[in-house]
Amino acid sequence: MLAELIGWFAGRDENRRRFPRVRKDYAAQYSIDGRTWQPAYGVDASGGGLGVVIEKQLAAVTFDVRLDLDGKAITVRVFPVWNVETTRNGKRAYSYGLQFVRIGTDDWDALMRWITGKKTITSEDDLVATIRMRDGEIAKLIPAPFRERLLAELSQRGRLPPGSVKAPQDVTFDYCGVTHVAGRPFHKLTIHSKVLANGRETRYSTQFRFDDSGEELVVL
Repeated sequence: MLAELIGWFAGRDENRRRFPRVRKDYAAQYSIDGRTWQPAYGVDASGGGLGVVIEKQLAAVTFDVRLDLDGKAITVRVFPVWNVETTRNGKRAYSYGLQFVRIGTDDWDALMRWITGKKTITSEDDLVATIRMRDGEIAKLIPAPFRERLLAELSQRGRLPPGSVKAPQDVTFDYCGVTHVAGRPFHKLTIHSKVLANGRETRYSTQFRFDDSGEELVVL
């Protein structure tokens, strides 16, 4: 449900250069329709995207790539940022730079462990910057039912005016990437809100942690 958050986050200019890139071959396949898979040849990867070689030129559309990272299979959705003509095994081919559109936290964790060579990623390894989300990004990346659930948590704690869960005012979202708890990756989000009562304004910053499905939610 929330797997597009990492793709959006990793593609931001603030974070793109922060993620390590490794030049390393890996097996891959791609699919335009999600049913038929064609071979691709992975040549590098980073926390923000992939470098692959494909034997045909593709239209500038999002598509799926399946990677084999030393026996660990993950599937990501990508968008081609650039491509150049090249050769492979004496035949014409195309080298693509692909940016993540969607990648789940578990797959992100597997990719980062493969890139860094670490068996375990800790919170201290999260080389990311907090990003203030625009209203359009919030609406696109955080489904309305889950967004309302987050705001309801604020309302229950008196950190949001009563009756404003569906249409809050003066609320901002800061997405903070991925953290690790007991070896499991979770999304991090901070919501800033305020309440005006008796002529006095009180401001709050509330931290949330949740999995891709949105079912496991912790208010910190």
